[in-house]
Amino acid sequence: MKEVKLAKLLVLAILFSVTHLYSATYYVNGIKGNDTLKTHTGLSESKAFKTINKAISIAKRGDIIKVKGKVDTIQIIYKESIYVPYDKEDLKIIGEHSPIIDGNLEVEDKPYYGILIKGRGTVVDGFTIRNFTGTKVNEYGLTGSAGIILDRTNTCIIINNKIENCNWGIVAIESEYCSIQGNSIFRILSSSNDFNLKSGGVAMYLVNNEVTMQKYLIGNEKGNIIDDASLCGIWFGTELENILADLTLIENNTISRIRQGASLFIRNLEGTIRITKNTFRNNHHSLEIEGVCIDTWISENIFAGSTSAYEIKTDERYPASLIYDIWRNNKNEFYRTTYALIEKRNNIGASDRFRYIWSNKEGLENYKGNYRIEELAGTKTTEN
Repeated sequence: MKEVKLAKLLVLAILFSVTHLYSATYYVNGIKGNDTLKTHTGLSESKAFKTINKAISIAKRGDIIKVKGKVDTIQIIYKESIYVPYDKEDLKIIGEHSPIIDGNLEVEDKPYYGILIKGRGTVVDGFTIRNFTGTKVNEYGLTGSAGIILDRTNTCIIINNKIENCNWGIVAIESEYCSIQGNSIFRILSSSNDFNLKSGGVAMYLVNNEVTMQKYLIGNEKGNIIDDASLCGIWFGTELENILADLTLIENNTISRIRQGASLFIRNLEGTIRITKNTFRNNHHSLEIEGVCIDTWISENIFAGSTSAYEIKTDERYPASLIYDIWRNNKNEFYRTTYALIEKRNNIGASDRFRYIWSNKEGLENYKGNYRIEELAGTKTTEN
């Protein structure tokens, strides 16, 4: 038996060694690198490429691309829009000392993304992506520009990046099994003043109108920080009647200062989804649920106060007892005193086809009707 186990371990070690043996590491240095000299193969720091796209064009499946962010004390800024095509799978694009990908390109037709990923299994780690804005209508029916786009891919990892001053932070179209963790997303502003979903102002827009969008890890072990967006912090779901999003985790994220919409919006989800240990602070409202979403478990979150008259909003399809559980029974913490209209025991009534957890008692008086008002005292007198 010991000999069999030893043989198995030896086979695994050989497979790992062979895989590692055939993967290459390429280096990119925007100051000292060169894309045109034949002597610059990218295979060492002294022979680094100048641009990230050059390294991607040479790399094979499973290769590593290390992108330098500083030379001495000089910060390196890459004035390029990064594209990972379908045939480039399992690339690891690693930023060292936070290299900057800047959208202020000196070209007339500016690109609509900082990084566009079509290759499955891509890892993007440790970049600052900034200043991708504009009104270009792209192939996804969206206006404006995005920091990172995942296009019909899976098993990608987006981790430890900073995205700022873009119309969209991270966009994922028809993708699944992706991990988005440890990112900081700031100043995500709509490309127009109409606050239309297709105009941006959304820090994470994760939408799938095909079959499934399973096993997203949004935060999980290392939460994302979202601060200052026009319309939405995280938009997750489908424009269809429902989508299977089984085994998805949205947890340990901190979302602040969403101006016009929800810090977290979920739509028409099926399957076991957990939304736990997130902090929602000073947003227009914290949570919005559209559709039934009955298997989505929402617990242990901090609702630190909204700027509107309500903290949570659902449509009337969402069961009255489940929104009551979010409010009273699932270990969620509400810093401010909140209120609800109760139609019967432990059921929250609908007003104009929506159900609310209110943050302003005066705001619900007009909707009272035959309901009674129930109050939940806040847990903190000040917000910190």
